[in-house]
Amino acid sequence: MNKLIYIAIAVLIYTAFAPVAYAQPRDFDFPNYTTTNGLVTNVVHHGMQDSRGYMWFATDSGVSRFDGNRFRHFTTQDGLGGNEIFYIYEDSRQRLWFLSFNGVPSYFHNNSFYNPSNDTVLAQLQFGNMLVSVFEDHENAIWLMSQDATIYNISKDEHIQKIPATGLVNTIRQAWVDQHNRIHVGTANNTLHFNEIERKWEIKDHLSYRVIQQQHTREGSFLIPSRDGIVYTGSSITSAPYYIHRNILGIQAEITFAMRSMNSIYMAVGTIVDGVHFYDYEGGLTRTSVAHLLPGQTITSVTFDTQESIWITTLRNGIYRIDRSYRNIRNIASKAGLNDFSIRTSFTSRDGYQWYGTDAGRILGFDADGQFLDIAWPDNPPNNVSIEDITELGDGRIGIATASSFHLVRRLAADLITTTDIVDLPGKQLLQLGDKLIYGTISGLYAAPIDSPQSMQALLGQRVTALEQCEGKHLWVGTINGMYRFDENLQPVGLPSAFNGEQITDIEALYEGIVAVATHGSGVILYNTADNLIRRIDSYNGLADDLVKTIRFDRDKLWVSTGTGINLISLNPDSDLDFQFERLPQGIHYFSGRLFGTQIRHIELREGDIWLAGDNTLLSLDRVERGATPTVVPLHINEITVNDRIYTRDFPQEVPHYDNQWIFNFTGILFRDADRQLYRYRLRQSNTSAEWSVTSNAEVTYRSIPPGSYIFEVESFTSDGNASSAMTSYRFSILRPWWMLPWVWVLIALGSVGAVALLFNYQIRQVQKQEEQKHSYQRQINELEYQALQAMMSPHFVFNILSNIRYQILKDDKVKASKLLVDFSKLIRKQLDSAYQRSTSLNEELDRLQLYVDIESIRLPHPIKFIRYVAPDVDPITTRIPSMLLQPFVENAIIHGIIPKNSPGEITIKVGRSTQGQLLIVISDNGTGLKVHQRSTVEGDRLSLGVTLIEQRLAILAKDSGLKWDVTIENITDESGYVEGVRISVLLPIK
Repeated sequence: MNKLIYIAIAVLIYTAFAPVAYAQPRDFDFPNYTTTNGLVTNVVHHGMQDSRGYMWFATDSGVSRFDGNRFRHFTTQDGLGGNEIFYIYEDSRQRLWFLSFNGVPSYFHNNSFYNPSNDTVLAQLQFGNMLVSVFEDHENAIWLMSQDATIYNISKDEHIQKIPATGLVNTIRQAWVDQHNRIHVGTANNTLHFNEIERKWEIKDHLSYRVIQQQHTREGSFLIPSRDGIVYTGSSITSAPYYIHRNILGIQAEITFAMRSMNSIYMAVGTIVDGVHFYDYEGGLTRTSVAHLLPGQTITSVTFDTQESIWITTLRNGIYRIDRSYRNIRNIASKAGLNDFSIRTSFTSRDGYQWYGTDAGRILGFDADGQFLDIAWPDNPPNNVSIEDITELGDGRIGIATASSFHLVRRLAADLITTTDIVDLPGKQLLQLGDKLIYGTISGLYAAPIDSPQSMQALLGQRVTALEQCEGKHLWVGTINGMYRFDENLQPVGLPSAFNGEQITDIEALYEGIVAVATHGSGVILYNTADNLIRRIDSYNGLADDLVKTIRFDRDKLWVSTGTGINLISLNPDSDLDFQFERLPQGIHYFSGRLFGTQIRHIELREGDIWLAGDNTLLSLDRVERGATPTVVPLHINEITVNDRIYTRDFPQEVPHYDNQWIFNFTGILFRDADRQLYRYRLRQSNTSAEWSVTSNAEVTYRSIPPGSYIFEVESFTSDGNASSAMTSYRFSILRPWWMLPWVWVLIALGSVGAVALLFNYQIRQVQKQEEQKHSYQRQINELEYQALQAMMSPHFVFNILSNIRYQILKDDKVKASKLLVDFSKLIRKQLDSAYQRSTSLNEELDRLQLYVDIESIRLPHPIKFIRYVAPDVDPITTRIPSMLLQPFVENAIIHGIIPKNSPGEITIKVGRSTQGQLLIVISDNGTGLKVHQRSTVEGDRLSLGVTLIEQRLAILAKDSGLKWDVTIENITDESGYVEGVRISVLLPIK
């Protein structure tokens, strides 16, 4: 990164974190990740990037992995040792170790978590307190330590050694090894090192260390935060050890974290409630403060990724990411003391002066050396009227278009002297074309002689958005609804239909009759007037965005400002234009708009640099700047699904022919501009080629892949070519079924005649067998229905009803006796009708059961309440169920449950659907519950037989429908285990 990040931070401190009173713009993005955009918690203890490119974050709710688009969260449910993690460390075997608050060690390797429950080595480690340190020494041994001085050493061959704690009187906060592989421990009061001969710890110094955070290097030199400063361990390879007190750094708060950049350009120091401080750092000698970020926040770690970004984790506010700024970028507005402005137009005059008009009627001037001049208007300046355009006429006068008028003025030093005012004409653009002035307004296009600027002639009745002189004296006019062209006599000249309906934002003459037209929605249109051909530069072939604000041509490069950034496109006049287009997006450099903090609406070309203007933004960018450094995107195939089987590791290499549906899930790890990432993929057979497909989705599905050997290939890239990955591929084979093997075809050819005959006979036998089975099933169903009918109509039940009728007659209760007789006759009729039907409607069956329960209830001393509930998604009229299916269960509930209880009874029937959509009927009562009978009875045997017949009937129906069936009978109990009734669940093989 060289001094890249130093410059980024310098720009940041001058702009984004300048005092609010100056209202300075931010020069680059500073995204914050919290629970509102992906994190599960805002308490983040540590961040690091693993060797595969993923960012990992330790939090108080597990660990989170980030690939630039989404966070994936892991907890103890996934195998993590604990849910409060303080530190993450990657060893040389690419294992990620996690330090947990509960003292349970764990690591992540090959997409799996390992902890004492599934790792025999970790199972031997016993920690009584939180883990505070993990690292790998120079012999590839892993050291794990807890706060209570429990220390283990796991050698490369996984031999475990417990290190004695003799001499350790304070809790451990840090541990490390020096360049000689000697172990050191930092505690709350001092530093100790281990005496291998005497096997005990000895005091080395009296520094007080912070918990957990450190930066390990192979040579043993790194920064360690202590409570009041920073310890640099040093080595013979680098520089001597030293200690920096926080007073020397100008820090009042307690230090939590210290880290230097990989090439020692600067040092980052995190604090409690005072943010993070950055210092210039050259060999440990220079410690000049260059930035102070996030004041008021507690910093837990600072880390750097491989894509030129800084990650800052905090204790309460989640994660911040600082993207790099550009080299040699200067904030012109800040230097000139400008604030609260919005630039509407810009222009560079022949003498090198630059002119900028604002929306408040102010003109900002800069001489050829970049010195600011606050241009003063003459006696009657327009008050707070937006300046829409500034141009220079042939005689040296300056033409100014405002939202309400036009002005022709001369400049005297830093003052403007008015020569002509054209009022009451809302201006947008102004241009001199030969001896004429061209006025573009919100209502149309006008022309007037330059010596009589008020004698205007109307040319066009549309809102003008751009004016340009191209092809000698031809006038090109952009409007909100298309492009127009006029010759030197201001006569219309036809243009291709490609411009129709386009909202034109800018026009620029390039070379050899080629005109570039910026549009608001269709990118940049290049029109070659010589051959009348149209070419487009848009998001398809590398443009950052199709909403173009302005364009400028600079010798052999086209600057294009869009809604999301700036593209620098190589257009060499000495090279064939079509050839250059075929190579796109190669040759396009991208400047992220996030790094400017606002949309750039105007670009001015100077001899040594480029000036960029927008809202509260006026920046200078060196011409040698080539945008963001090309990013190498790590690309991984994370998951492969074969049919319904998901693989996250050990992907299948060879599968049978029926495993022919494959889903590939992959990730390109891109942090800056992740939303612009695309994937190019294809599936080809070995030794053949295939067309590439492009998608923004990180998942591809292939259905019905025929047998063969295949290679799946995928690449990640951004359309501007700024970020790309190496191609990732995966080989696999789908085996041919046995009938497609060559020897099978030979056998088939030899035995075809006999096979046809055998097949014909076999099919006849199969048809006969199926017919016999159908007849057999029908006979069984008829027999079971008949048996069910016999089981339903209990002679004992009929006798009881008749006796009850006789009793009511003797009591001279004619009304009750008559009703009982009518109900009984209705029930008999329904029973007989059902006996001759295989199915009945659900409504009819429930009505019959209601009638049956009412009759039974009359003869009992206590009434029986019958409750029926049918789910809204079940139609009781059109839904049909087997006839007389439920009565044995209801009768059983009355005889064995409610009558022995000798209290008011209740029977509830609920009809609904199972999760698979089958009909589910639940019958429950409030009776005495199921009991183990000591001896059988006639009534009990008859009811048991009825249930058995129902189960057999459901089994036969299930064979016909291919659906499941089930009958479950269980007691209903309360919290103390007391039986409150019986519940019967009947799953019918009916959808």
